[in-house]
Formats: sequence, C-alpha cells, structure tokens
Amino acid sequence: MALVDRRRAFGVAMFDISNYGRRVNHHRDMHMDIDHLYYEDLLALGEQIGNAGSGLSEDLISSYLKTRVFMSSKLEVVLSADQELSFCTICQMEYNDQERIGMLDCSHGYYVDCVKKWLTVKNTCPRGNYKKMVAEGKLPKNTLACWDYGNDAELFTIPDVHSVMAKNAQEELLQWYAENAKNNPMIIHVDETCAAGIIQAIGHFKLGPNTSPRDLPLPELFKLDDFDPAYEVVKFYLFLESWFRGDIENPEQYLENLKVVCSSSGSYFSPFGVEQSLHEVIGKLEECYGEKKGTKIRIWVDQVFPSRLDSNTWLVKFKKLEKSGEEKMCCFTTVILSSKDVKLSQGLTWVHVHQTWMDGSTTDNKNWFL
Repeated sequence: MALVDRRRAFGVAMFDISNYGRRVNHHRDMHMDIDHLYYEDLLALGEQIGNAGSGLSEDLISSYLKTRVFMSSKLEVVLSADQELSFCTICQMEYNDQERIGMLDCSHGYYVDCVKKWLTVKNTCPRGNYKKMVAEGKLPKNTLACWDYGNDAELFTIPDVHSVMAKNAQEELLQWYAENAKNNPMIIHVDETCAAGIIQAIGHFKLGPNTSPRDLPLPELFKLDDFDPAYEVVKFYLFLESWFRGDIENPEQYLENLKVVCSSSGSYFSPFGVEQSLHEVIGKLEECYGEKKGTKIRIWVDQVFPSRLDSNTWLVKFKKLEKSGEEKMCCFTTVILSSKDVKLSQGLTWVHVHQTWMDGSTTDNKNWFL
C-alpha cells in the first residue's frame, strides 16, 4: 500500500524481533574516507546498512509466521469480526475450507503467500494502519491509497480517502474493482502504470501537484532545495534517458557538469564484472549521445532506499530498469553519494556505483553501462 498523505501514516510492527539481527550504524557519527573505498568496502557497507525499507527477509518471515487451517464453521463463534474474516484483505479472495492461513501477532489472518509477499515490503499488518491512526488521533487527510499487491483494505472504506488502481494492477484486484467499485467516485482505475498512475490519480482528485519529474525541463529538474539522495538518483537517470534520445540543449554543458559531480577517484562496477573509473564511464557517455534517437527508450528506478552513513555521505540502493525496443536491462544498483565540499546547485558527488543483473535482463551487449 502506498499512501500519499501530508501526515505520516503509522504502521504496526507484526513480529517482536527487537533483538533479532539488529544492525548498528557505527559510521553515523564518523567521517569516512570514502575517496579510498574499494569494491570490497562497498559490499561490506551494503551488508552493514542492509535494506532501508521496513520489510523482512524471507527466512525471518518463514521462522516467525504462524499458520492455521481455515474453517468457515468456526466463524460463527468468533467474538469479534475484526479478528476473523472469510476472505483475504490483501488479494480480496474468499478462503476455502482446509486452506492454510498465515496468522500475525495481532490475530489478523491472510493467505500465506499474500502475507509473505506483503511482509517482504513492510513489517506492518495490512489491516493495522487505520487503527493505529485512529488511536493516535491522526485520521487520514488528503490521502490517496494506492492499490498494489497488498493493501490495508479498511482504508478503501473510510470517508475522504481516495483510491487508485494502476493499469497493471493484479488481475484479482481488477476483478474486485469491476464487481464492487466501478461506480465509486472515490476509486479510480487509471490508464497509467506504477508511479505514473499515482501521479494521474493525484491530478484527478486534485490532491496536490501532479507533474512528474519526467515531464520537467532539464533546467527545472536540476533545481534543488536541499540535498536529497533519492531525488539525485531519479534526476540522473532521467537525464540519462534524455541523453540517449539526443534531445538535450547544450549537451556539452551538461557533460561538463557531470564530470564535476563524479569523483575523480570514483569507481564503477558494471554488471559484467568490469571495473572502471567514473570519469572513464563519462568519457564513454560522450560517444553515446543520441544513439537511441527515434527509438522508444525508457529508463526508470524503483525501490530507492537511501541510508545515511555520516553527515556528508549516503548509500543508496535501488533497482534500475531500462527498456529499448525488445531489449531489457535490469540491475540491482548501489551508489555512494557525498555532499562534502559541494554547493547545493551542483548536487551530490557520485563516489561509487555498483551494479548486478536482475532476472529478466535480455541484453548481451558488453558495451552497455550505467
């Protein structure tokens, strides 16, 4: 569930794992010599920082998740309907007798596969957000609940909460929408996918600005109010898409700026296992300007998780996806960014970039990079 809200939506922790696998960031109050980090250092940092999201590992979920067999006949003796439902509020599908249900510590149950996928994204109960907000006097306001694989189903029945289903929503959710919510003015099924669908819904419900960074002119895209490592990543890959399409005014100026924001000692580790300096990569980029002109190239990032290492340094993990014609290039990407000795107008310095292939990549082009 994604929430676009001016106030923070609180979740409820499902497993008491306060002493399990606790990570301590020993670098938070230190200044690291990031200019001399090597490949092994980068991997060690990634392991130490871990995933900045709130999800749990599959092994941990399997260890803690309890299950039971669903029996419809027992529903009649349940004291509170809140404790038991006849359907999974994640996928909206009815339970069948003798099916196994995954049970959380709050006594809410879901299909095992559904709740496992949910918990890898966030360690909260799909039905717990609203209760938590009510208890703390923080009712949703100006809120957009975004249908995905898993959601807090209660949010879609709360007055004043708007809902969106993206074009690529799960088939069972599309079926539920057609049967139950097609004429509900608070729920919209948009014709865009993923983040573009969310932006479309924000505009439809007039919840706030709905201009995508992709639609901004490059000079506007590069205006910063503060150092933001996640936005830095988005900005760079939108620039890269425009660069390959060859539709940038004064490309030489942008290339010079790129050389400035890439550390002279920075390294790039390609998914092919090749190590180069970042400045070597920028040199290759100069030769590639406009090479995808006239083709449908799309570059986007997903699940961007920044972690602060010290007062000037961030480690950012994300998925980088690129599609050009029938070719797909998908990478797990880790970068280190620094604000040391730079002005806000320059943006963060790129110190290290490390990429490994994701499943689904189809390229064998050894010259592909970034």
